[in-house]
Amino acid sequence: LSAANAGPDDEICEDSSCGLTGQAQNYSSVLWESSGSGTFNDNSILNPVYTPSEADILAGSVTLTLTAQSVSPCNSSASDEMILIIQQSASASAGPDDEICANAVCFQNGQAEYYSSILWTSSGTGTFNDNDILNPVYTPGEADILSGSVTLTLTVQSVSPCDVYASDEMILSI
Repeated sequence: LSAANAGPDDEICEDSSCGLTGQAQNYSSVLWESSGSGTFNDNSILNPVYTPSEADILAGSVTLTLTAQSVSPCNSSASDEMILIIQQSASASAGPDDEICANAVCFQNGQAEYYSSILWTSSGTGTFNDNDILNPVYTPGEADILSGSVTLTLTVQSVSPCDVYASDEMILSI
């Protein structure tokens, strides 16, 4: 009788492929199948590379199944599954440019997805009430007021295993 092991569950970033580590015993052939619509470089070998499709990425995961067909005269097969988690890269929006009076503060309207950390920075001398939250309050500094504007930048880091930073800027006119 044949035996199949699809390997351990795994996680990749959306822009990556996954090298599979299948194992089988007493088999005449193997076949990999996906619950998604990604592609294998060769689904009839034990250790193919799987590349997720856009639909797989949006779904966030796929189940990959390895089936091993027994050697003749046995007419049976064995299957095993592994889950491939597909993490999306971070995205950031600092919000639209804004305008305030010199004695006012600016309430940030940041948006981000698939991030593990946030950092707001300023090209000027003002301060954030908390620069590692999505929607802080920015108080312009004296140099910001004198120059008439400041650039505020939102930078976010992707969730592991993605090693991607995303950033966006907005101009605050004073």
